[in-house]
Amino acid sequence: MDKVACIVDFSIIIPAYNEKDYLFATIDAIQLATRKLVEESDVGVETIVVDNNSVDGTAEIARSKG
Repeated sequence: MDKVACIVDFSIIIPAYNEKDYLFATIDAIQLATRKLVEESDVGVETIVVDNNSVDGTAEIARSKG
């Protein structure tokens, strides 16, 4: 999948350790909450998940969300 470069105006950083059960919903909630801002203005938003060596699949979920 090709990534399109954009200017990021702010970043949302999620520290995570064994958060598999909550991460998918958390990222979805962030995307929903920022969608209107992104669509209605010229604002670039990125979400970064910082995985602290989880063993439950947290990193895989973060990767699957893009």
